[in-house]
Amino acid sequence: KGNEFIRTIRTVSEMMVPNVYVDYDTVDDDIKPFTMSVTTDKYKMFGDKRSYLGKDTYKLFLDDVFAKESNYRAIGYSINQIGINFIHPKAKYYLPDERTKIESLPSDWPVEIYISLNRSYSLKEINEKFKGYNMTWLALETGVEEKMKDDLDFIQTPAIGFPYKKVNVSSVFDRTFTDYEEVVKGLELLNKNEKWATELTEYKDLKIAERLKWVKKHKELKIYGISITGTAKDVLSLEKMKEVNVIRLGQVNLP
Repeated sequence: KGNEFIRTIRTVSEMMVPNVYVDYDTVDDDIKPFTMSVTTDKYKMFGDKRSYLGKDTYKLFLDDVFAKESNYRAIGYSINQIGINFIHPKAKYYLPDERTKIESLPSDWPVEIYISLNRSYSLKEINEKFKGYNMTWLALETGVEEKMKDDLDFIQTPAIGFPYKKVNVSSVFDRTFTDYEEVVKGLELLNKNEKWATELTEYKDLKIAERLKWVKKHKELKIYGISITGTAKDVLSLEKMKEVNVIRLGQVNLP
């Protein structure tokens, strides 16, 4: 059970938190007869460098996650912490663009941005159109996104996606299978452990079964958003692309 819980923690991070990964080598677990506590180190990737975020600890009593602690989230795991990073082109929701914020930063500062696209694209198209950019995470269309219409929808149901690059040999995303097979494998794991997956996040309604069914039916991954890192100057060159609909600012790293 312990290993399955840890696998769920890692996959939740990889599929629901853009560009945030669990350090596979430093997971610390403390297993007692009725409780289990797992402490993870989390990081983001900026180029080839890891940017350390901090520790998240998850506590399990029997089969329930009863506590989540974080030493880097200002307000812990609360719904007030949920940021809306991506918007599906067909969704009837207004997501403000933040490119003016990026323009006001020094051009050599490393930043992370989230771009929402003007339509859904295949992986092949994404690779061609965004060649040369440092992509970290791809937001996946799963049939749910275009129906999102108000704040409540976004607070209850997360964007779902997958890391652009290989994460770890023990990850679902170890790149031994095609991206499609790995995404299905990841969704199947989250579906099997949906109760845990939900309790490990701030969200209430992950809609995993519905999303898995949609992805399997369409047999091809459709991407509607991308998380990209680079200097402020690098990422502003995306402004001119017709494919780019909304740009949101993620983490800024002081150089």
